[in-house]
Amino acid sequence: MAYRKGDKKIYISPTNWQGEEAFVVDHIHEWDNHWKVVNASFNEGLNLDEDLQRFNGRMFYVWDGNHRLQA
Repeated sequence: MAYRKGDKKIYISPTNWQGEEAFVVDHIHEWDNHWKVVNASFNEGLNLDEDLQRFNGRMFYVWDGNHRLQA
């Protein structure tokens, strides 16, 4: 019922706590060139897997084990 060493978990979700999606196109203009290159590489990796292609261009939400939004 509490954090223990080695017992951390995170969850990645394409929707926020209200079930809403966000898209890279709405935010990429705020990013510097480094993050644009990283994003392009990430999308290339997604495109290699048919099951993951649908996530291309989407933002992700990171939750800790207590379901707190982290990013």
